[in-house]
Amino acid sequence: MVIYPLRSEIVIVVRKVVEISARDPRVPTLDPPEACALAIAYSESCICLTENKGVLRLVEYYDEFRKVEIWRSLKLLKHFYRKGLIEDLESSKNYS
Repeated sequence: MVIYPLRSEIVIVVRKVVEISARDPRVPTLDPPEACALAIAYSESCICLTENKGVLRLVEYYDEFRKVEIWRSLKLLKHFYRKGLIEDLESSKNYS
């Protein structure tokens, strides 16, 4: 996780994906925070963690965005498990 400064090239991509989601009925409307997460992943070639159906459909239907790797929460949990960062999901350990 990082704190990411909003740069002009990110804003351009955010506007583009919000516009696509507004005009394409196959893509649920994206709100700016989800569009921003997608734009950052697109620009930085990093993983976008989301459950947002608009992002998932946009990446599915638009070749330009297919290079973005999308992880849903289950994939993140599996990754943590493989890395040994979690043992199971039923443990009552408190990590706070």
